[in-house]
Amino acid sequence: MRTSSPRASSTSYHRVDLPGLPGVKGIPLKGGAPPEDFEAVSRRSRTQLALVACVGLVIMAGTTMSLWDKFRGPPLDPDDVGAPAVTGKPAARLVDAPGPKGLEGIEKLGAGLMLLSGGEVLLLKRNSLHNHDKWGLPGGNVEENDSQPLATAEREATEEMGSLPPYTIAGEINTIRGKNNEKLYTVFLAVVSPDAKEKYAPLLNEEHSAWKWFPLDEAIKKKDLHPVVEKVFKKKHRGVVLKAAGAPV
Repeated sequence: MRTSSPRASSTSYHRVDLPGLPGVKGIPLKGGAPPEDFEAVSRRSRTQLALVACVGLVIMAGTTMSLWDKFRGPPLDPDDVGAPAVTGKPAARLVDAPGPKGLEGIEKLGAGLMLLSGGEVLLLKRNSLHNHDKWGLPGGNVEENDSQPLATAEREATEEMGSLPPYTIAGEINTIRGKNNEKLYTVFLAVVSPDAKEKYAPLLNEEHSAWKWFPLDEAIKKKDLHPVVEKVFKKKHRGVVLKAAGAPV
């Protein structure tokens, strides 16, 4: 009787050890050449993941800074009382450009108009959940299509008062507000001529219940002012506001 010997296989095998699994050694794997070392593959994978994470962070940072690029201006003076980087307290100061840059913790941007004429200021009585019955200014948050803070102030003021009288911007005051000092709010000092003031009557929307031109010396002493107006009327800026309004400084 003829016996046959096992046929030699043309398939080659090699053995690898699995790191991290005690007692599991010499696992046969099909193939002519050994695969890359598992640790080497792991290192390369970690490197690739780190690279992807870095790219993601760069994209997120670029998106966050794009809004700042629209409105950035000169940084706050470190000696300015209340600058967040120095004291952590709210800050407000007159600036010559749309807004300070490099402020830590700012998450929102807003702007409003303070209409001034002949020593008087136009204030609106709030009709809202927050700061109800407080006397404030027309204004609101920056939206994506606003080209600059002044555009925000004009858009919001038009929505809240129906129209705007002719005016000239005499300056601007930046305030930091919010529970965590997270909002940068720019107030533009808009000077209205006496003739334009006499012809102008706001048509208020539901956000306000009344409007009135107050003599500045009376407005400054009011106890029911919106927090933004209180900041603008601080002694530090009072002279700037009085001068823009044509009132005695």
